[in-house]
Amino acid sequence: MTMPNQESYRSLLSLWVRGNHVSFTGDCYPAHITALLAEDLRRIAAESGFEKPEIHFSGRGVLPKLTGISWQQLSFGLFRGKRFSDGVGMVAQRING
Repeated sequence: MTMPNQESYRSLLSLWVRGNHVSFTGDCYPAHITALLAEDLRRIAAESGFEKPEIHFSGRGVLPKLTGISWQQLSFGLFRGKRFSDGVGMVAQRING
């Protein structure tokens, strides 16, 4: 499962300035309806019978208002992980009951 990363600096800045996460503006609807955090994904997986959810961040994120420049380009690859990735994904295994 993949979705926009709501915990990136870009998304958090958008929430603070515009009142919504960057991937949840009017032009992104209906592709993205509900903003979820990595912790929400872990909880959903556990409640749905999945075990060992692994959270992965895309490793690529663009700067606010400068979508042609990524954090990774600007920092020569040093900025990465949760705060500098625009995407998040989860891989989980179904528990056989």
